[in-house]
Amino acid sequence: MFVRWQLYRSQALDPNRRKRNDKQARLKAVLVESVRVGGKPRQKHIAFLGSTSIDGGDRWRFWYEVTTSLDRLDNRVLPQDRKRIVAAITKRLGEQAPTRAQIAQFKRDRDLLLKGLR
Repeated sequence: MFVRWQLYRSQALDPNRRKRNDKQARLKAVLVESVRVGGKPRQKHIAFLGSTSIDGGDRWRFWYEVTTSLDRLDNRVLPQDRKRIVAAITKRLGEQAPTRAQIAQFKRDRDLLLKGLR
């Protein structure tokens, strides 16, 4: 298993708008597995892990999505594979992964914010 990265840029038809929106491009992390179908290598989609903006403004939300996705896949992803996946993500983003306590604090803050909006 490994993480496949997809870069999504703006699909705007106006070149000026497209150039401005490219600064808001998103990186999407997808967990895939290499399999052979009919003797040819293919990538089998396992799970969508999360997406983040290029500028990194929503990294906490991204890490929350990644940890919850990997928690859901606990029966399929072994602990050593999970460490490799997190290491691959941190290498690509260039920052350390938050701890479980930091993710839990983010979840509490998010829930309070959402409760206040209701």
